[in-house]
Amino acid sequence: MNKKYKDFIAIIILLFGGYFLGNSVVKCNQNKTVQKSTEQCNSKEVKDINNQEEKNRIFKLNTIINSSDRNFKIMEREMVKYVIDGDTIILNNGKKVRYISINTPERGECWYRQAKKKNQELIEGRQIFLEKDISNYDKYQRILRYVYVPILKKGVFKDSNNSKMYFVNMELVKAGLARVREYKPDLKYLKELKEVEKYAKQNKIGLWGGCEE
Repeated sequence: MNKKYKDFIAIIILLFGGYFLGNSVVKCNQNKTVQKSTEQCNSKEVKDINNQEEKNRIFKLNTIINSSDRNFKIMEREMVKYVIDGDTIILNNGKKVRYISINTPERGECWYRQAKKKNQELIEGRQIFLEKDISNYDKYQRILRYVYVPILKKGVFKDSNNSKMYFVNMELVKAGLARVREYKPDLKYLKELKEVEKYAKQNKIGLWGGCEE
């Protein structure tokens, strides 16, 4: 076999070898790309699921309270005469109650009307339960309390020891109608309230979504 023929055969072998090697590399890269894309997709799905679960947890967090979570039996029971605004009410005995750890819009501000209406829907004319933290009064001599109202079944409220209550302070935050405020030393539920406020902010609920009148 002459040298030219040997060189020709060598070139053919190199060409075919390069072709098959190149195909293998491309396929390998394609497989890696598909695998990476699949992993990213799966990772995104897991992340989305975890985010939704977290949203659901925050959305439900402590807005409905069982008797096993709070001792309603030792709380003050009062009747609401009327609602002043989103975070202040007058009781039948004439005393004024200010909700702890939250602040709703004032008259003339965006979302004032909606906050007051929500508060009215929850408690006006209803019996409520009041929980004290550390302070008893603020500087305006308003009673400082966390407020709970029974979730009625067929319009009848029976026993506070076997009932579920709306945590009114947190209901207003969850609806995006109140901002959480730190008023020391009354910090008992501040952490939980801030978690719910974070959810409302992230989802642009109520006042976090802009002005609406």
